Amino acid sequence: MPSKNTPLCIKRVAGFTLIEVLVAIVVFSVGLLGVAGLLTSVIGRNQSSVYHSVAVSLANDIAERMRANSGAFSFTSAANKYTSALNSAAPSAAGKNCQASTAICSPEEMAAFDAEKWEALVAKILPQGKGIVCFDASNNANDGVLATDGSISNTGCDGAAGSIAIKLLWNESRSGGSADGTSSTTQRYVMVFQP
Repeated sequence: MPSKNTPLCIKRVAGFTLIEVLVAIVVFSVGLLGVAGLLTSVIGRNQSSVYHSVAVSLANDIAERMRANSGAFSFTSAANKYTSALNSAAPSAAGKNCQASTAICSPEEMAAFDAEKWEALVAKILPQGKGIVCFDASNNANDGVLATDGSISNTGCDGAAGSIAIKLLWNESRSGGSADGTSSTTQRYVMVFQP
């Protein structure tokens, strides 16, 4: 009798090993999918940190341009040519080229030139990038919403003279925004500027 039971046990063991191999393949596949998802997330976070670093550099760029052109810079709203050039409703018009070796520019012309070049740089480097230089006593980092059409609403600039805020906004989403027309992934960098 013992000889009849032996073949039955071998058949059961052979089928059970095949099931173990299939389960191991499924578990291994799920693990690989998890690793792929983790890598995708890391790459996205890395890009986000690159954009934040670029925003810091762009804010420092316009701050240094204002420091260098003290004739057009002031802590009062009417006299500061940088805030008026960067916050106008219309985009900066192509003005005098102050980079030319023979160019002699007034402080106001230099401010307009700096504003035009900075706006172009922000728009080129940051996705849907917009920059604002304004008087803002609150310096609220949560102000500003970047709409899907690229406009900025609620800049949060209160106009109180004495404190200048450089605000950069950009959109890191690839989906195009939310249903209400605003982007849910608007990123901001706010720098308070004092010479």
